[in-house]
Amino acid sequence: MSVEYDFSSDESILITESNEIKRRILYRLEDEGILVYDTNARVSDEPILPAIKLKSTISPNKKNKKSRGLDYDTHQFQNISQYSPKKNFQQDYTLVIPSDTLRFSSKFESGNLKKAIKLNDNEYRLILEYDTETQGYTQWYYFSVKPYKAPHKVRFYITNLMKFESLYNDGMKPLTFSMKKMLNGHKTWERKCTEVSYYKNQYLRPNENKFFYTLTFAYTFDDPEDTIFFAYSYPYTYSDLLEYVETLQKKHPSILRVNNLCMTLAGNCCPIITITSKINSYTNWDEEMIKLEKSAAGRRIMRIRESRNNETNKTKHQDKKAVFVTARVHPGESNSSFMIKGFIDYLVSDYKDASLLRKKIIFKIIPMLNPDGVIYGNYRCSLLGVDLNRRWNKPHRLMHPTIYYSKKALQILSEENEVLLYCDMHGHSIKKDIFMYGCYNSGKEVLDIKKNVFIRLIPYVLSLKNDNFSFKNSKFRIEKGKISTARVVNFTEFNILSSFTLEASFYGCTNFPKNQDHLLTPQLEKLGRDLCNTLLIFTSPRELKKKLNDLTYKLSGKTSPPKSCTQERFEEEYIGTINDALQNIDGEMIEGFDIEDSDSGGSDFEGSDNDDKKVSFKKKTEKSDTDKKIRLQNTAKSISPIDIVSESLAPSTPKPLRFFRDMAPLKKYRFRDNQSSSAIKDRTKLTDEKPNDITENGIKLKPVLHPSSIMFTREKIPHDSSLINAVKISKKIVKKSQFFEKRNKLQIINTIKNKLNNIF
Repeated sequence: MSVEYDFSSDESILITESNEIKRRILYRLEDEGILVYDTNARVSDEPILPAIKLKSTISPNKKNKKSRGLDYDTHQFQNISQYSPKKNFQQDYTLVIPSDTLRFSSKFESGNLKKAIKLNDNEYRLILEYDTETQGYTQWYYFSVKPYKAPHKVRFYITNLMKFESLYNDGMKPLTFSMKKMLNGHKTWERKCTEVSYYKNQYLRPNENKFFYTLTFAYTFDDPEDTIFFAYSYPYTYSDLLEYVETLQKKHPSILRVNNLCMTLAGNCCPIITITSKINSYTNWDEEMIKLEKSAAGRRIMRIRESRNNETNKTKHQDKKAVFVTARVHPGESNSSFMIKGFIDYLVSDYKDASLLRKKIIFKIIPMLNPDGVIYGNYRCSLLGVDLNRRWNKPHRLMHPTIYYSKKALQILSEENEVLLYCDMHGHSIKKDIFMYGCYNSGKEVLDIKKNVFIRLIPYVLSLKNDNFSFKNSKFRIEKGKISTARVVNFTEFNILSSFTLEASFYGCTNFPKNQDHLLTPQLEKLGRDLCNTLLIFTSPRELKKKLNDLTYKLSGKTSPPKSCTQERFEEEYIGTINDALQNIDGEMIEGFDIEDSDSGGSDFEGSDNDDKKVSFKKKTEKSDTDKKIRLQNTAKSISPIDIVSESLAPSTPKPLRFFRDMAPLKKYRFRDNQSSSAIKDRTKLTDEKPNDITENGIKLKPVLHPSSIMFTREKIPHDSSLINAVKISKKIVKKSQFFEKRNKLQIINTIKNKLNNIF
């Protein structure tokens, strides 16, 4: 039950002990409790925010433009709400709350608490906001709480979570952050929540016969003057990214360049980072933008012109290999931001190995593929309400701009340089450890098996360098539900063998010591550094051959170990091609060996299909298609089929194919087709070819029968029907056309009977 009262925006309500009883009639009651926080409401003692007029970045003509893509995406795009670059917090009404209650807030970047309901002094029910334009994907949470007394132990119930399984039952705990400790120099997120549990509740999901799930935990507030933040994972906001890339650009202008790849639906920039040696001689961004707007043929012409100009600096860059890394396509998987941060920090460092990598490889990095979702506190979707990691197959320029231009940038890079690695960084909510999902080549030839061995090379070497990475939990296969993801599309379309999804658990690793349960940000950053360091094997053909031999020996299970290779100095080595590396794999050792993984090892299918709004749209579309089909069937039934008299189709009637054999005695036939009605072909010699293979002077002739009064051998022969169709016409439902409006059924039957008698 909900009791609502309206207040003017400038009304102030005095809070005193004398009128506390009077104020109780102003409380809003929900779920047998008092509503104490609503993201669309103004608490009585909060300042009044100025009204903000929203300006959509999508012009009406673009929104109404017919665009290719999924029906759901097009429907969403045509009806999308107006979003500002920064999240707008409305004040639809004034909310009166008790003085002795916790004060909640999520009105900050990436915050997503929708409502808080006080059940009693020690229990609060929390409701999270859905991802924008959806009715689902609730997993990420980020909000603050200010206590009113201490010590005070409070139990929270987050009651509209969607996942059927969670790591909370394995020991995972929510993150907490103290503002008072931060002011004292202690800027650390902690795990101080107790009594954590995750279970299915009695609340029904909208439009579905399914239930929500509840996360419950307890926390003890020690200071009434403190403010505590609660989060699902370590927050890393869009503002944090902009501050970070600005610092990078100022510190490393000779090796690093930051540009705006495109604008998002809300009008935010999507930064792309280019790292390589002598960055000033690399293709400038204006030229890259021109290539992004050109077709493959247009880019080919540009490369020919560049080669004619003998631009030596660009030629040197074309001899380099390439690496493409992305992260945060799912906004709530913030742990991926720390991995990609470690990757970048290592590349721009003064280490000798980092300098070598910059000399040999061009790095393209997109640290945040979904800035809008991060700003608005989404867990998985863009502002359009779709999972962008399921749009790599055919991304749309307007609906999925960051994916469209990211794929285009990778395509251009693969045309100019050999891509050694594509890696998309994610977080995993139902598995421990850090691992990779790779692809699988289904061929059975020796070369195909060698490719499958090579695909496992980077995960194998990374497992040797990082104790938290699990090569055992890494899976290599292509599932039906993942064919439109980044790693699969880039593997199949651009032939990038080392195309991976890097997954880091939100919880921890199985090999942790007893005093550690959760992954820390330094460990995530170290994983990114080690991944970058793994690429050093491509700077030394000898080291690459050694690792490939070790991996082949490990996968094949042979008893004889491979021959050892001596290590040489990296600086004196030359990067070979991937084909050179495939030749170094011992084919006899793996001949006939099939190493496809039989399962995904806990792949997160539920995360992409738990939106009730999308399910409702699919059901509505299916119902509409079914109704349309029924209407067409009913219309067809109302048109009686032609009942050909059985005498006209007697057993003595030759089969359609025999008609062409019986034409042998004829010396001349005049044929006309739809394209050239005046062309007359002399048929002087007949062969035993099939009907559709009868050609003269390279023109295919299709003698056909049409149920009309036209002459078979003297007039135009239409292509849209055939003799077989005429013979089987009694078994088909004839479409309604202008022809049947002019002639009655009896005339049609007689015409067909006469035609058949004349021919046979």
